[in-house]
Amino acid sequence: MDISIKEANSDEHREKLRSRGFPERMMKSAVERLAYLGRDPAILYEPETYKAASMNFRKYTGRQLTTFKAWVDKHQEELLAN
Repeated sequence: MDISIKEANSDEHREKLRSRGFPERMMKSAVERLAYLGRDPAILYEPETYKAASMNFRKYTGRQLTTFKAWVDKHQEELLAN
């Protein structure tokens, strides 16, 4: 079974956060950050910061990083059950 993703624009995202009780400043920050990320996925982390964080993850957990797709594939049953 495929998992579908519904894109939400900034206003929809803001309203969803508001309905969950997020403070206005946090909503603004989250919406802006995701909007920037949508335009340029590399904006989330500088390459050197990402590399250092990846190495630290492996160092402290002893595990390799995973992709979002791999995580969804692994947890598909749980995700579809809810």
